[in-house]
Amino acid sequence: MAHVPQARLFSWEDVEACPDIERLSVALDYLPDDALMQALEARRAKGRDDYPVQAMWNAVIAGVVFNTRASPRYGGNLAATRR
Repeated sequence: MAHVPQARLFSWEDVEACPDIERLSVALDYLPDDALMQALEARRAKGRDDYPVQAMWNAVIAGVVFNTRASPRYGGNLAATRR
């Protein structure tokens, strides 16, 4: 049986070598979350908009990309940036 070598689409080494902010940018650009954002916005309807849905979602994704394990840190960081 012949073995045909194939080029890789990407390697984890390349991903890990990228700066964190670039990895976050790629994740946010290519994550298929449009339907989710629309559904969450519709569910919120005319409720309070202290923290916009998209901003909170981006914070969750940033936590995953930056490998942050403590979610309460997001709230403190977001509250500090709102001032």
